[in-house]
Amino acid sequence: MKKALKIVGITLLIILALLVAIPFAFQGQIKNMVKNFINQNVNAKVEFSDVSLSFIRSFPQAHITVSDLVITNFKPFEGETLATAKDIAFTMSVKELLKSADDDPIVVNSIKIDEA
Repeated sequence: MKKALKIVGITLLIILALLVAIPFAFQGQIKNMVKNFINQNVNAKVEFSDVSLSFIRSFPQAHITVSDLVITNFKPFEGETLATAKDIAFTMSVKELLKSADDDPIVVNSIKIDEA
């Protein structure tokens, strides 16, 4: 019985450590992926300073925060700012993060925007 509890405890500790470590390990890749994906799928230029991903903050959902978001138009209103936000946060299921561009649209459960 004691051995089984140790195994369960160690397994849970490893899972928790992975949930905390994965967003930090891939933060640069996540930022570049998000920026490329948005710019390819939106007819505007999207810039932001940081993207953070957390699996703990709203467990079992994924929590994504985009900081200093600025969206500027392309033609015919080139250079006009469409939207700005200090922080925009999304909560969605983890499987939504793994969808490719060919799949159905991403389903976001909640959005919170802190205006600039």
